[in-house]
Amino acid sequence: MRPENLVTPQLSVVLPCLNEENSIEICIKKIKDVFEKEKIDGEIIVV
Repeated sequence: MRPENLVTPQLSVVLPCLNEENSIEICIKKIKDVFEKEKIDGEIIVV
């Protein structure tokens, strides 16, 4: 059962990461920029 006030994103981006300390911040920023530019209600999941 889901709470009624829970918002479901339009898009989920899953980033598989292993030893990505040098690039993960840049990747997340670029994805967030696209979400904002395209007005996408999205989420980023880093695993």
